[in-house]
Amino acid sequence: MSRISTPASIDAAPAAARASLQAVHKQFGLVPNLFRVVANSPAALEGYLGLNAALAKGALDAKTRERIALAVAEISDSAKPSCRVNLKCYWRSRGPDIAVAGRSC
Repeated sequence: MSRISTPASIDAAPAAARASLQAVHKQFGLVPNLFRVVANSPAALEGYLGLNAALAKGALDAKTRERIALAVAEISDSAKPSCRVNLKCYWRSRGPDIAVAGRSC
């Protein structure tokens, strides 16, 4: 049993976090568990999303960032759900190619 509650849906999350979770759902097509857990503190969720937005302005393009995320998720058994999210984001940013077509996640 988890010590930290994970809202089962966007509606079950704190009201102040719902708009942010809806934006995450719109971007990924689902709300990954990490975002749902962090949503227990709307301020933490806002900070995490702000950090992600700031990092997106870095030197690496979206394709490269997603390839790195895929590589990390593929070697970590606990990251299979995030691997699916990263693969979906990679396809949106670049389209499928030979390098990721055979991924097992």
